[in-house]
Amino acid sequence: MSKKSHQSKRNLEIPIYPCLIIISLLFVFNGCSINFVLNVNNNEKIDQNTSKEIDLLISQFDSPSEGDSVLELIKIAKTSQASRNEVVSNLIKRFDSYQKNNKLKIPNGYLRLFQELNAVEALDVLVKYINIQKAFSDHEIDSITAEIIEKFGEESIPSLEKGLKNPDWQIRMISAITLCRLNFKQEEIGKKRAIEVLKNAEESESNRNVISAIDQALITLTKPN
Repeated sequence: MSKKSHQSKRNLEIPIYPCLIIISLLFVFNGCSINFVLNVNNNEKIDQNTSKEIDLLISQFDSPSEGDSVLELIKIAKTSQASRNEVVSNLIKRFDSYQKNNKLKIPNGYLRLFQELNAVEALDVLVKYINIQKAFSDHEIDSITAEIIEKFGEESIPSLEKGLKNPDWQIRMISAITLCRLNFKQEEIGKKRAIEVLKNAEESESNRNVISAIDQALITLTKPN
């Protein structure tokens, strides 16, 4: 090979290591930018003023302005997922606190919002406080509570399973009754899981009223359509 052609070939050679370093840096910086965007989205938070407004609106429940407060909270919840989560979280905290001090009455605003915002997160607290003597009667508030629990179908099963372990036998009884009234989205799977939960609960149950409710629920769930 001539000296001239050898020189030409050498000029065409591109150093490998500098290229690898540049490519690696591009990936690193690109990855950092992607991660930064993802972290911002995952940690999305609402501002303090909105949080205070939500708290103020909920505090107006059980007052003449309750209806307007509910509508405003729905508007806020629909602005973003973070706002919706903040509204639901505050509702659950207030609902739990309210019920501990006054079990006889629940402001309708809580239940309207749980239903409107599809608040599966509220199921534990709803099951915990539902009143067995009123839930399936004409008493509007408690019948709405039962309807909300039923509406969530299979998603209600974990909360009702906890309800079956509640120290209050009335809560255990209503949990058994509600399990056979759920609006299952996947009927076969939902019924199978509900039956399993009821059978497990019956093994350790000693209250005759609860056992009777479990037996009736099992009959309903195993009955051919």
